[in-house]
Amino acid sequence: MISSVCKMLLAAAAAVLLLVGSTHAARNVFGSCPAVKPMADFDMSKFEGLWYVAECFDTVTCMTWNITKLSDTKWHLTETKTSGMTKVYNAKVILNPATPGALTINWAINLGGRYPFTVHDTDYTTYASVFLCQKVVFYTRQNGITLSRTPLMPIGLRQVTSGKLATYDVEMSYFRKVDQGHCGYSTNDDDMIDMG
Repeated sequence: MISSVCKMLLAAAAAVLLLVGSTHAARNVFGSCPAVKPMADFDMSKFEGLWYVAECFDTVTCMTWNITKLSDTKWHLTETKTSGMTKVYNAKVILNPATPGALTINWAINLGGRYPFTVHDTDYTTYASVFLCQKVVFYTRQNGITLSRTPLMPIGLRQVTSGKLATYDVEMSYFRKVDQGHCGYSTNDDDMIDMG
């Protein structure tokens, strides 16, 4: 017989899964968040702007992030995609001045509140690698994001960028290439060369 306390805990965990799990795609992983090291000397003003999502822990198409400044410590992130039930997600990204690459994010539809948003590598003009991890009861919701300033990113650069997370025990098999090939972006033809 399961005790009433266990039943309540299971019901609470199921409710959290429904509320948080359905809001924004990620992988549910038992345990704690990996200790991903934030980029030293990260500059959020160089990071803002339009990014194309090259890889993430979900199967999506035509996904972009547009990051705009709200104040010295807050930015607005708009995520758009053509797949899934919800096409647009909005979030606030909060800068920690003491550790600029260790941000927090609060998605408007995530009832679980804000959680770590770590930029661990970027050159600001070509690529960026981000890791998001939210602790939920006895598991974590993890999402690795590889970003590109152009719609299509060569496979070698994608692999190097996402592969840096492997040093933090992030599971590489979770990464899925985001299809950006037929999204109707108005771009230079040179930007549309995808080598993988």
